[in-house]
Amino acid sequence: MQDPVRDQAFLMKTVLQVSVPMWLLRLQDFAEDTQDDEAARWAHDAADVVASKGDVLQYGGPDTAGAFNAMSRGLAALATAPGGVRFLGLLWCVEHSPGGRDAESGENVCRYCVSDEEPVNDDAIPLVRARVDLTRNARRLAPMGRYL
Repeated sequence: MQDPVRDQAFLMKTVLQVSVPMWLLRLQDFAEDTQDDEAARWAHDAADVVASKGDVLQYGGPDTAGAFNAMSRGLAALATAPGGVRFLGLLWCVEHSPGGRDAESGENVCRYCVSDEEPVNDDAIPLVRARVDLTRNARRLAPMGRYL
């Protein structure tokens, strides 16, 4: 028998591992001197949406996609802070884990940010960037769509 709560958490974690790096890429589109201000705005907006639509994220309903996008954008903004952000057992850190990685037991901040330990290479951004480029060129690549 399937556990709907476990399935929902697995789905959310999987989708966040794609969406958060995509928002991090979007943040890089801003001028370097405005990225911090933009990240702060994203985090503030996400806090408002998640506070007012948390039930929609949990149970579904109107504007679930908008609430999810706001939460994902907010996690991307928090990933730019020193130590990153942990959510649902995943940890995102723009410096060391932009693709999100499983957080170790008791690891509430990126251990690579607070120690001399060598980081693992779990940079998923190049993979997401390739997928975004394919999506932007979808019309030109339409005949190849069945292979993507």
